[in-house]
Amino acid sequence: MAYKCGSCRHYIGGGDWNLCCSKMYDLCYETTPACDMYEYSEAKVLELKERKERLLKWLEEQRRKNERDKT
Repeated sequence: MAYKCGSCRHYIGGGDWNLCCSKMYDLCYETTPACDMYEYSEAKVLELKERKERLLKWLEEQRRKNERDKT
């Protein structure tokens, strides 16, 4: 299994100033391959799943709204 930054307990989210990791100063994203300081976090994985579900729900709502607006 290839670990990614997004499931590491040190990942604090993508953002400005390369503040993505509490252990190192580097630009990383949820999908960036994990470094040697990687520590798996079930809470981070659940947070990512919830964020993905909210985004998919929002996208579906926007799609429906756009279809209603066309008529």
